[in-house]
Amino acid sequence: MRTNFFAAAIVASVAHTATAQQIAVGPDTVTADGRAADSLLSAAARNGFGGVALIRRNGTVLLRRGYGLANRAKHIAYGPGTVVQIGSNTKDFTKIAILQLAGAGKLKLTDSLGAFFANVPADKQGITVRDLLEHTAGFPIGVGPDFEPITRQQLIERSFGTPLKFAPGHGRQYSNTGYSLLAAIIELRSGQPYDAYVQARIFAPVGMRHTGLLLPKFDADRLAHGFEAGKELPTMLERPHAADGSHWNLRGNGGLLSTVDDMVAFYDTLFTTERLLPRAVRESAFPDEPVVLAGSDMVDFFLYDREPQAGLVMVLASNVAEQPAPRVHRALQALYGVGRMAERRETPAPTGPAITLPDTPGGRAAADWLAAMTRLDSAAVRRFFAERMAPNAEDTRSLDEKVATVLSRRARLGALTPVGLEMKTPTTVDLRCRTGEGDPATVTLEIEAAAPWRIVRVRMIVGD
Repeated sequence: MRTNFFAAAIVASVAHTATAQQIAVGPDTVTADGRAADSLLSAAARNGFGGVALIRRNGTVLLRRGYGLANRAKHIAYGPGTVVQIGSNTKDFTKIAILQLAGAGKLKLTDSLGAFFANVPADKQGITVRDLLEHTAGFPIGVGPDFEPITRQQLIERSFGTPLKFAPGHGRQYSNTGYSLLAAIIELRSGQPYDAYVQARIFAPVGMRHTGLLLPKFDADRLAHGFEAGKELPTMLERPHAADGSHWNLRGNGGLLSTVDDMVAFYDTLFTTERLLPRAVRESAFPDEPVVLAGSDMVDFFLYDREPQAGLVMVLASNVAEQPAPRVHRALQALYGVGRMAERRETPAPTGPAITLPDTPGGRAAADWLAAMTRLDSAAVRRFFAERMAPNAEDTRSLDEKVATVLSRRARLGALTPVGLEMKTPTTVDLRCRTGEGDPATVTLEIEAAAPWRIVRVRMIVGD
């Protein structure tokens, strides 16, 4: 999937993990029935995989173990207690919080945005809480970078000023923005910051002492660091955040940290008890059926796989972009004879023939970006950055790092086939693609408002 140009360095690091410092909560577990999975994951680690896995069948833990390094600078190995990013699995907390507030009579799922916010534009007055929950409001995937320091009110105003992709209730578009608006509703109706609410009403009842962002006061050495194209990336605690949690482009839709043990406890409680939600509400919102719930920023991956008919639960987290958890997850599914990975959150794979991109500023920007992604030629990618990318003070990477990232992502995703293009605003283009493996990808390009219409920022989401 991604390039192997720094695989040797990764393998060298993995070879020394036996003497690496390990941050663990409880011992590793590998039973006789878990040895095949352990061999598979160990082989993946020799090829660069870094992460942690927990596999349970019929209530018995078969495997609970870390692989590779969580922190290369300090040579800290992954262990069961390593704190990992959970990405979009944060949305499950948001969904539960909304359903709890509805059960307490503090809101209704049929309430429109006007029940919570002032000055709702006419095109958004029909959006309901249910639309936000089910991604049928029409909002785009996002309205700004994850770590942009914007306030709740700024998020609301920006969302209201963004054109909808369709009339509320007349389509489906996975939307982080919709879940950030749900986080705003949670704060307004509970009187608490989002992180404080989920800590008190979800994490504490389940006994999740290692989940959140700021409130757990994590030891920094317990956090896994992401790696892409040979570069170590900041942890969530090292990235910009507000005093009470994530900034608002991320709040409610991602940004939280946890451990495999905490997340298994959470989903066990959710699917098998009434501690968080009454049974009827839970069975409607979270049906007891095979499901894979996954989150990623394209470097760190987290996924929870529940296969009730097989009595199987698998939890995986990874931190190396070139060796993502979904790759080993597919192999584990084959090993245990369960269904192909099909995340509940993932939008359907784009269908239909490839399109010809229009000869417009947005179409040309998309075509030039695709060409750079397709060539696997460092000189061509360098020319792309020199000629087509505008200076961006937010991006502090060197040119070599930018080129390595593009080449790395191209190798992981395969050739991208364009299947749709939409001008969200005069300076924002949404390019829908199929990856080499057939997965959906949405690339958002922000371009200059006048000639030469260089690209200011690129945002890509694969799957969800």
